[in-house]
Amino acid sequence: MVPDTSIGVMIVDDEAIIRKGLMGTIPWGKYGMHVAADAPNGKKAWDAFLEGKPEVVITDIVMPEVGGIELAKKIKEHAPMTKILLLSCHSDFEYVQQGIKLGASGYVLKTSYNDDELEQFLRQFQAEIREYRLQARAEIRKRFLEWLFGIDDWLAGSSVFAGEWRWVRGASAVFLAAGAAPEAGCRLEELYGQPASEVIKVGGDRYFVFVPAEDAGSLEKKLTDMKGKFPHCAGSKKDRCKGFSRGSTR
Repeated sequence: MVPDTSIGVMIVDDEAIIRKGLMGTIPWGKYGMHVAADAPNGKKAWDAFLEGKPEVVITDIVMPEVGGIELAKKIKEHAPMTKILLLSCHSDFEYVQQGIKLGASGYVLKTSYNDDELEQFLRQFQAEIREYRLQARAEIRKRFLEWLFGIDDWLAGSSVFAGEWRWVRGASAVFLAAGAAPEAGCRLEELYGQPASEVIKVGGDRYFVFVPAEDAGSLEKKLTDMKGKFPHCAGSKKDRCKGFSRGSTR
């Protein structure tokens, strides 16, 4: 199973041997990545990009139907934070310059392929994407709390569900878990059996937890059962280890 935090990569090249070679020889997990899609040309790659929203795109420049430069332009206009790496031949240098101007991060030569060079780009992408995610989560937490306390109705109709929270595929329930301080041994993993879809800390030992609506009943039972396992988490039903639904997010 691919972790939710894994960075999706799409590989685009009209030569199947190139695509399969990159998919099979690069230790993607080493960089917190996985190959989410591959495509033989820019036209099919664009459809795959819209469906899966990979954060890294490695694309050939010259391809049938839609080439890599046109693909890079469309991707950058639609999702500017996407990392794009061009695969080129020596004769493609003029196109490479166009790609860099459009926002591509760089290129590697197919004719003198170097694993170290490619992996240097992957390490760079991993660091930059992690930093961007941290900043995005901090902003989402701030906006969520503003919504929760009625300061801003940002969450209703927000585009966040097409971006950072794209794991939300249907209605979600929001729970408040209190008394779940990690240092007290009452970890969130103990509550849910696995990391929750999204957790927002709101101060002290209180967390808002987003889960798929169909899991709400199971989670509420676990919250109740937890009181017996961790007495220090127990308190009044009003505010200790209590779950509540704030309504569906979609």
